Amino acid sequence: MLLTRAATFALVTALIAGSAAAQDPTVLRESSAVPSPVPMFSALGSSQCDSDGNLYFNTSLDPRDSGLLKIAHDGSKFRLYKLPSSDADTKYFFGQFNVTPSGDFRVLAQGSDHATYVFLFDASLGSTSKTKLELPDHVRVNSFAAFESGTLLVTGYFSPKAEPQDQGKIYTAIFEASGKLRAVVTAHFANFDLASIANKFKEGGAAIGEDGFLYLLRPNEVVVISENGTIVRRMPFNKPSAELIADRIDVSGGLLDIELLKDQGLGKELKAQFLVLNASTGKQVGLYHEPEPSFGSFVCFSRGEGFTFTTIRDDKLTLLTAPLR
Repeated sequence: MLLTRAATFALVTALIAGSAAAQDPTVLRESSAVPSPVPMFSALGSSQCDSDGNLYFNTSLDPRDSGLLKIAHDGSKFRLYKLPSSDADTKYFFGQFNVTPSGDFRVLAQGSDHATYVFLFDASLGSTSKTKLELPDHVRVNSFAAFESGTLLVTGYFSPKAEPQDQGKIYTAIFEASGKLRAVVTAHFANFDLASIANKFKEGGAAIGEDGFLYLLRPNEVVVISENGTIVRRMPFNKPSAELIADRIDVSGGLLDIELLKDQGLGKELKAQFLVLNASTGKQVGLYHEPEPSFGSFVCFSRGEGFTFTTIRDDKLTLLTAPLR
């Protein structure tokens, strides 16, 4: 059937309008608010959670101090613990941490000897073991995550101190639990923009799924990687706005949640949207945002519970839940 020019224009207009409407985010609605006896605290960087919904935070603003906090999923109890800041010959500067679905808890640290270490807490969160990673010189780690076996995926970039031909190149690799390099992931990533380090938030993150694969977040795609370093699939996604920053990824029940942040300017609140995708196909399941005023700090995503936030109500730390809609 042939369409007239007017009919063709109307059809194209409708399709564009429909595409725009599909990007309109759904407003999250609070379903529960549970006060917690946890004292007030400040957290640095993103929190994480395990498959039981227990929450983990870095409470230290000093990289030489590893103030770490675990809060039970229902907010009923908490525990503070720390890593040693030094040993006989090395001082440690702590960065990010990673929690597996089963609750294995690891912290990444840079040593005064210029090496990169991973500390693993035991089941009681008491003692720790330390592993030195066989990273190349001058690689700065952006994110790391662990398989349940203890094998690690590490991604970063070569700093300006590297050889000129390597500066800005993305480095992604799989390491044994012992820290020995297993495989370099060949993914043909675009180089890191070294000029943006000082004035732009870094994008990316990593999380493990129930299928045993690690989901590596890039600015406009999710790369699924096996434990031997093989790329299983690549799933591009579209941001509702190009100015949004892909800051965090969570995996639960066959769904991916990507936290997208909008930088409002220095000293202003970061506005968040949540893009939920099918973990197998990359197809969009939903796009969400908080109401005004916001719920607080996003701390956990699960297919069953939805989104969990922490906020202050009546001078108490409160856990808010907002289900998928």
